[in-house]
Amino acid sequence: MANGIVVRPSAEHANVAALADAYQKMQALSASDNRSWIYWAEFHGFNRYECWHHARSGPGTGQLFPYDLFLPWHRAYLSFFDNAARDQNEDAILPWWDWTGDESHANGLPAAYRTGGQSLDSGPIPAINGEPARRTTRNPGSPGGLPTPGDIDTILDLTDFRDFSNQLQDVHDGIHGWVGGDMGSIGTSAFDPVFWAHHAMIDRIWYLWQLRHGVNTIPAEYLDLALFPGLTVQQVLDVHALGYDYATGAVAGGTDVPAGVGGADAGEAPADGGGGGNSEEPEPQTEGERYESEPLSVGALDTELYRADIEFYEVDHAGASYEGRVYLNTPDADADTPTTSEAGYAGSYHVFGHGGCLGDPGHCEVKDRRQYDPRPAHPLTKAKKVVIATDAVERAIKGGGDATVTVVPIVEPLPYASVESKYIEKPVDIGYVRIVTYR
Repeated sequence: MANGIVVRPSAEHANVAALADAYQKMQALSASDNRSWIYWAEFHGFNRYECWHHARSGPGTGQLFPYDLFLPWHRAYLSFFDNAARDQNEDAILPWWDWTGDESHANGLPAAYRTGGQSLDSGPIPAINGEPARRTTRNPGSPGGLPTPGDIDTILDLTDFRDFSNQLQDVHDGIHGWVGGDMGSIGTSAFDPVFWAHHAMIDRIWYLWQLRHGVNTIPAEYLDLALFPGLTVQQVLDVHALGYDYATGAVAGGTDVPAGVGGADAGEAPADGGGGGNSEEPEPQTEGERYESEPLSVGALDTELYRADIEFYEVDHAGASYEGRVYLNTPDADADTPTTSEAGYAGSYHVFGHGGCLGDPGHCEVKDRRQYDPRPAHPLTKAKKVVIATDAVERAIKGGGDATVTVVPIVEPLPYASVESKYIEKPVDIGYVRIVTYR
């Protein structure tokens, strides 16, 4: 630590004992205590839903303009949580989970969050919508399904902040679905301890992008906008101003977990049988009802292009999280269709779903905005998703005529039963699709 600046380590090098101790203390506090685990998690999902995801843009009326605060809001949120945890144990510095690394591609979730004790394996969730209070569960996918360094390098090469943020958010959504269980639902994800390590990785990627493209590359009109709670965008652009930096390979001390820390010995299942962390038999993903667009004219599109996008508008994200596999001119595509160019595969997008309505009747109804309403849009405002699909679109243009876009949803199971079946069986609800080329 130099001049008060702490270095956030990777999850492999985290001080697991300190984290387990701090998280255990926070999880033991009552939900009404502003130091507690539940208190901080509820800012993100149930029951406050202040997070910025998908189409939760700021108002675009009068002198205002639409904006998306996904990256700066979560940076502020992490900073507050990090300090709340360090109040309980000064050495509990928030680590980042490198889901692109060799360790993750071999074993999936970081060892600290699998064998570090109950307080790292799961977190407490209050009673929600008639379901009793419980601990979080996970349903992780195959390690081979995690992003690669090449995937992130492609995003780091993007030069426009809004484009970068949009593509990074899609990767973020995919990780939430990959972990599954409560991490797969916006309403419950922040109750899972690995949420914080995942978002530290997202924040670190933004930090790396800033090193490459500059700290002040965010749109100027964003700078004075308010974040969580009370910071402005300007105040979170420089991580050093928030008191931290990111390590590349520094090792923190105290990685051994003493017996009993976190309420269970390292490696033991939670005493309440709550199923936190990995289960021996993960619940498989399912295939939802596919979506097919109206025919889109591509024969007249510009052939001198350097990039082509398939844009999906008015995308509903109220239901289960899913991967939307996108195909051009393959109307019969299904979960068994190869993700190859020969099969018409164009790419995929990910939806981090709300998991159905967890509030009282009417809670999830999106109201029309009043002209002078200063609040951000309703969290369930329908979103826009962009798939960079240059090669597939070029092939379609050369074929001439029309093209159809098919989306095959690969759906992550929800961690609770009291949800309408449509949120799992028919998660894809899209207003319209466009194909856009750039030269």
